[in-house]
Amino acid sequence: MNIRAASVSIVVLLLAIVIIAVAFTYTVVEGEVALKVSASNEVVQVNDAPGLHFALPLTERILKLDKRVVFHDYPEERYVTADGQVLRVDCFIAWQIVDASAFYKSTQGNVDVLQQGLGTSAHNALKDMMAKRSLKQAVAADRNESITELYNAVTTASAQYGVKLIDVRIHKIGLLESYNDAVYTGMRNSFRKGTATERAQGDADAREIRAQADRARVEMLAIANRDAAMIRGEGDAQAAAIYANAYRANAEFFSFYRSLQAYRESIGKPGDVLVISPDSDFFKYFNKPASR
Repeated sequence: MNIRAASVSIVVLLLAIVIIAVAFTYTVVEGEVALKVSASNEVVQVNDAPGLHFALPLTERILKLDKRVVFHDYPEERYVTADGQVLRVDCFIAWQIVDASAFYKSTQGNVDVLQQGLGTSAHNALKDMMAKRSLKQAVAADRNESITELYNAVTTASAQYGVKLIDVRIHKIGLLESYNDAVYTGMRNSFRKGTATERAQGDADAREIRAQADRARVEMLAIANRDAAMIRGEGDAQAAAIYANAYRANAEFFSFYRSLQAYRESIGKPGDVLVISPDSDFFKYFNKPASR
């Protein structure tokens, strides 16, 4: 029994030591910062060294914060431009805790308070920026200029929270859906009008080209016919001159030659039938061979 009682006592003692160790110690890992806060809600110690540390559980509590860079996306908000148009704008903010004590004093260690505060400052800055710009200026403005203006405004607000502002970016700037539909309809009508104008101009150009081609064709055919007629006339004149010269040189032979041509053209094909009187002049060279 004494051995069993001693074993139980050792176990109880070990459990007590473990409980006391857990209650009086805490660990800090890489990327964390630990705040030791007193019962009066005052920051007693800031510790960002990784390892095991001691605290008094009855009079102190430990609050651990992430000291790495934190990114937060903010939902889109609607802003009115100087010319009365409504834009949808959303952004994200990146920050890092650099003064944990100031962060706790301003937010009581609640990150949501920090996110809401930075978001409000960004919203107010964007509201002022859009109110000074027209729709065209807001959409087509230099993005770096807008980011710088927004960054400066949020940096001023972040100083009270003990954080360092790393970056502020605008995700997108968009129009309302109804305005998008109106813009799309206007663009579509504009493109249709431009298409109709281009098509009409193309048809007019095509008609002009066809008219020019037809006119050129008529002119070319007229010139060709004229030249052909001239050539035929010259050929006929030359042929007539040749025939005349041949007739003057030997009228009898010329008459005989033309008769042979007439015979060839009239009865020179198989199956041709010629009805003519035998004593016709057409057969004079057949009837009077001595006269050849």
